[in-house]
Amino acid sequence: NDARTSGGADNTTKSFGVPVVERVLSDAYDAANRYSDSEPLRRHQLAEIRTSGQQPQIATALAQLGLNLVKQGNWTEAEPVLRECLEIREKQSPNAWQTFNAQSLLGGALLGQQKYADAEPLLLKGYEGMLAREATIPTKGRIRLIEAIERLVEHFESTDNREKSAKFRAELKQRRAAGNSANMTGVRIKFAMASVVPRIVTGRLRTG
Repeated sequence: NDARTSGGADNTTKSFGVPVVERVLSDAYDAANRYSDSEPLRRHQLAEIRTSGQQPQIATALAQLGLNLVKQGNWTEAEPVLRECLEIREKQSPNAWQTFNAQSLLGGALLGQQKYADAEPLLLKGYEGMLAREATIPTKGRIRLIEAIERLVEHFESTDNREKSAKFRAELKQRRAAGNSANMTGVRIKFAMASVVPRIVTGRLRTG
């Protein structure tokens, strides 16, 4: 169990040095697309988790920060973060779907910098690896595969490869159509969390 309890008087539950309420708050900000608000929390979480020396957890924190930076369009900042994440995951869990997600994310960071030749193999390998392991991806993680396809569409449109762009756009359309009805309940819950949780958690952080 990675959960640890602090010895302070408030008995705040922590995981690898990070208060659980802080994790909940950063997740709620992400759900509301408030990535600039969650960024300092993600950076703090990474700094705290680094002290544990636990590589899988460090890789997860790097992936969360890297995704945050990609969502904000901070491509150059995201690149070294995601390179470190990928390096750890390729050593620790080379066949896990998360490793291929890291490849796609790094490809996205390079794509944002218009480094098309470097981005393409990462984007393709990331997508293909996740597709081959789709059955192992939890429901809440399936959006990462859709995002990988979105990056491929953007890449091939940017490089004027109409054939491949059309191929991945068709797949993207199909997956979105299949997922729309199934995801509506989850979307409603996310928006509810995004509006309520930050107020609750921030209050706890201030009074804790």
